[in-house]
Amino acid sequence: MSGLLTYSADDTRSRRVHHVLQQALNGVCGSLAAMDVFSIAKGGLAAAERRFETAASRVAQAATDERIDLGHEMVEMIQAKHHVSANLKVIRFADEMWKSLLEIQVR
Repeated sequence: MSGLLTYSADDTRSRRVHHVLQQALNGVCGSLAAMDVFSIAKGGLAAAERRFETAASRVAQAATDERIDLGHEMVEMIQAKHHVSANLKVIRFADEMWKSLLEIQVR
């Protein structure tokens, strides 16, 4: 999952869309413009990845450490999966919103 949301240096479309959305938010929402949905979702994805990796590591250690509760670690991995799914939905929704804003500006 690492690097899932990074922009390439030549990805001008993504940067332009981001800029247009920020301008629209400045005009419509004022203080909400400072909130960057993609950065928040990217942070959520990174946290979910760390959570999953930690649980997976503990599952691997369970063969030698009887104190590790496999049930708990499996629940952690499933919750991390749901967190990834939720953050991806946020990204998809934000992308749809950006496209709609671009369409409005073109008119």
